[in-house]
Amino acid sequence: MPYTKEIFEKAQAIIERRKADAENAAEAKRRMFEALEPDYKKWKNEMILSVRDVIKAIDMNPLDSPKFIQEQKMRNLNAQQEIKLLLRKNNLADDYLEVHYSCPKCNDSGVDGSHLCECHIELLKKLAFDEAGEKSPLKFCSFEDFKLEYYSDKYEKETASSPRDRMFSIFEYCKIYAASFETSTSPSLIFSGETGLGKTH
Repeated sequence: MPYTKEIFEKAQAIIERRKADAENAAEAKRRMFEALEPDYKKWKNEMILSVRDVIKAIDMNPLDSPKFIQEQKMRNLNAQQEIKLLLRKNNLADDYLEVHYSCPKCNDSGVDGSHLCECHIELLKKLAFDEAGEKSPLKFCSFEDFKLEYYSDKYEKETASSPRDRMFSIFEYCKIYAASFETSTSPSLIFSGETGLGKTH
């Protein structure tokens, strides 16, 4: 389905806002937790330093580097465990400090590999649908503003009723149908007739 440039731009703005909101929320929680548990900063820095120190293995003797890398790995895992203990001490989930994106598949980037993520595609569909609704006359149609006065109240022998009476019966049936509608069980309705009878409304 083709989408306009405006729809793409709206979708991109929403996705970028989602990502920023998720990351800002996580950062706020980290700052709060650091104030609550000062040792968190120490263990967080330990994790960062262990990753940075692995780079030193590049210049090391090939015989020594595997052991050094393993030591840094254990150092990192130990720091992670210490942080988990601090979280549990405060009755917080192990992933409390992580960024919780609305779409874990693409981390709110809108892209999954070399393709648009499903969340991005669904957002485009929704925006296009909303835009179509904004431009459609159906937006302004409701039971409340349906005018029965539009139909003649003149009695017709052929139908033994007036157009207004017939439309009143159809109108009341439609209201009951809408009020009790069930997606999986309600039958469909088909409206037929000449132009201008109120089918679209």
